[in-house]
Amino acid sequence: MLYLGWIVAAFLAGGIMTALFFTRRRTLRERFVAMGPLVGREYAEIAAGVKASPQSTVREANGQTLRAWEERNYFVSLLFDKNDICLGVMEERG
Repeated sequence: MLYLGWIVAAFLAGGIMTALFFTRRRTLRERFVAMGPLVGREYAEIAAGVKASPQSTVREANGQTLRAWEERNYFVSLLFDKNDICLGVMEERG
């Protein structure tokens, strides 16, 4: 009977390990879509929500900031005001 317990434990451990290793991570696009409307949200909230930092940040003379994220064939750039509040999507491809 003791062997039966070990066999069950091994199958459970194998199932848990399989679930952990083979769970598909959502794409950058899926994470942005899941956030819903971005206008009016703070940069920190968006970065935390998509779990990624932008690949490029460009500060403009008028105090606005353009930040861009890219993953494989998806690209999105967002414009932020001087208080880091999102003004909207400037460009999206993919």
